[in-house]
Amino acid sequence: MALSCGTKCIKFLLFLFNALVFIFGAILSGFGIYFVVEAKKEFSDQAIAIPAFILTMGLLVFLIGFLGCCGACKENICMLKTFAAIIIVLLILQIIAGILVFVYRSKVRIIDLLEMPFYLSNT
Repeated sequence: MALSCGTKCIKFLLFLFNALVFIFGAILSGFGIYFVVEAKKEFSDQAIAIPAFILTMGLLVFLIGFLGCCGACKENICMLKTFAAIIIVLLILQIIAGILVFVYRSKVRIIDLLEMPFYLSNT
């Protein structure tokens, strides 16, 4: 089946965007692994929650980029539907997180969350 110029352009842009997401996910996963190893060396097991979260997010971004790249390159409908489903779930989770932050903004301060590993390691 021959693709029109516009379809080829959209396919290329989808592949390019997802390749960048894939590379960013790999870099984020690398940082996450490094942070987990360093946190285990210097802090207690409780202090690795944030580095483990960074690693998990990196692997999720890596997976999303992979599915989008392969789906765009091979025109695999299953991969593209999985990619779209993950993106929709993440969008819904971001909306929920934004609402929760807005509702509970007086109870939780971001500064306290960022400093929590330091408090845990000093106790």
